[in-house]
Amino acid sequence: MEDIIITALTLFGAIIFLGFISKFIFEKTRIPDIVWLMVLGLLVSPIFGTETDVLFTATKIFAALALAMILFDGGLNMDARKTLQEFPRATMLAVLNLIFSMIVMAAIAVSVLGWDLLSGLLLGAIVGGSSSAIVIPLVCGLKIRERIITMLSLESAITDALCIVIAITLLDVISKGFAGPSEIAHGIASAFSIGAMIGLSAGFVWVHFTQELGRFPFSYRLNLAMILLVYAGVEYIHGSGAIAVLLFGVVLGNSATIGKFLKIKKALEVYEYDKETKTFQREVTFFIKVFFFVFLGVIVGMREVKIEMVVIGVILGVALLLARIIPAALSSMETDIGRDERRFIVMMAPRGLAAAVLAQMPLTYKEIPDIYASIFSDMISLVFVIILTSIAISIAGAVTVKEETEGAKKEIVSEEGG
Repeated sequence: MEDIIITALTLFGAIIFLGFISKFIFEKTRIPDIVWLMVLGLLVSPIFGTETDVLFTATKIFAALALAMILFDGGLNMDARKTLQEFPRATMLAVLNLIFSMIVMAAIAVSVLGWDLLSGLLLGAIVGGSSSAIVIPLVCGLKIRERIITMLSLESAITDALCIVIAITLLDVISKGFAGPSEIAHGIASAFSIGAMIGLSAGFVWVHFTQELGRFPFSYRLNLAMILLVYAGVEYIHGSGAIAVLLFGVVLGNSATIGKFLKIKKALEVYEYDKETKTFQREVTFFIKVFFFVFLGVIVGMREVKIEMVVIGVILGVALLLARIIPAALSSMETDIGRDERRFIVMMAPRGLAAAVLAQMPLTYKEIPDIYASIFSDMISLVFVIILTSIAISIAGAVTVKEETEGAKKEIVSEEGG
């Protein structure tokens, strides 16, 4: 057997094994498993020497698959009624947070790191979103209103789509040459429009077949096939595959509600996952998450990480926290969201899978000029540190809320006892 095949099998087997271990540690410590995945990837990187060619070859394919699954799951789990209620505030929070993040990251990258403006904006787009996959486990068991959780989940889904489209657009500009602001804006608007139209249309068409497909064994696998076809087809005609699969998931997850709202005589069937489908979906998501976070740790571990990059990464993570204060305040104006809840919103912005995937996207662009090689190498290290820093801040926020809640309970008990 060729060495490259042995290396590939060893890598994939080790990655899956490490993923299981990280899940076990998460259940014991409540620290998000992606932290352990990255740390474990960092620790095992010397074992594999420099044999990462197989993973680099697969990165582009897995990146597209990861992005499609992230956004489909986000759309599928959106409740239409709650989405409509919190959508304006969540959109305001998502857009403002992304804008402030890009401005702050670009300013620091240009002034401190000496990067060009486009690279700074790209870094801001990569780390400008949050991860509901980390937020939800962290807030589990906390006395947080459902409205706040819905708002944070919506923000994550919206910023995933925005970050992906803007980051890919900036990468296209970097690889193919300069484009004016109007051209960039037109490109983003066009991609969003095409993706939205096809995603919604595909969702309505596909939901009509779900009931019939249920009669066939293993029909749930066709859902994954449809996700990939929608994503690939929209990308082929230069639309946003990210927006397409997000809205495709929204339609499938809220088919009955949408059918009644549009006054369709026969309301669309509710799209529900059965046990086999949920298991299959979890396995796909598990593999994607494990692959990218361990791979990110391996990449960082196999390169010489400068101490100053670690320090700057922590500073950037804190800067992202500060940049979120104004968006959180503006998006909660004239609402019943209190000061403590606003502070919680500020702290609950952990970076996750989308940031990890986007950080590796430049590696898949052959047309990127050589002058960007060192910048993108440092960018991966910075994103690694930013993810860890943002998660640490979010954990601190969750712990603070838990302690305050338990303290309030003790006061009530003592007052009643007195």
